[in-house]
Amino acid sequence: MANRLRMDRPHIVGLLLAGGQGRRLDKAKGWCEVGGVPIVRRALAALAAVSDEIVAVGDAELPADMPLRQIADEAPGAGPLAAMLTGVQAASADLYVVLAWDMPFVTAELLQHLLAACQGVDAVVPHVGGRDQPLCAVYAASCQPAIERTLAEGVAKVGAFLERVSVRRLAEDELARFGDPECLFLNVNTPADLARAQSLTTPAAAPPHAPRPTRADRARP
Repeated sequence: MANRLRMDRPHIVGLLLAGGQGRRLDKAKGWCEVGGVPIVRRALAALAAVSDEIVAVGDAELPADMPLRQIADEAPGAGPLAAMLTGVQAASADLYVVLAWDMPFVTAELLQHLLAACQGVDAVVPHVGGRDQPLCAVYAASCQPAIERTLAEGVAKVGAFLERVSVRRLAEDELARFGDPECLFLNVNTPADLARAQSLTTPAAAPPHAPRPTRADRARP
């Protein structure tokens, strides 16, 4: 079921998965700061650089000054695969750039590389430390039936549908040009994760295209 793109430029939608409130942290995960910038702003800046539009799935509070369309997760608590399906059903596109809102080190350059690799396949997924990274990946519209069938069978694991589609997995040596793969795909779920992320960067290392946090950002619970 390999992806067949249109002859003209494909329409690209960035899907921000804004689920998981970080109950082990003192605030919602995306609003934790790394390098002086909330993680959600870092993620949105990377998506904005490569997408024609951004759709955020979830009920988390998001920056009001960034262009995006937010939709409710139709199956809250069902996991990121169900959230992905909600986003795909809500926004027609040729390609979807999926990114979790708690990944502070994903860059626009990395996402652009994933997009460029999505030729003749249904999905491009980084493969790091022996594991797929399906929450920072590119999926063609042709993946939708496989996602629907997987969820209909009661399987919620986000990478389970990949067995039904053609996948190009990018190895660590290919990804290393964008940074240490073990750091690139770090997601922040715990205070230890946040401490590690903060130790890997400084305010000066924040993405230059990411807006600095506003006073309202810093005041968020």
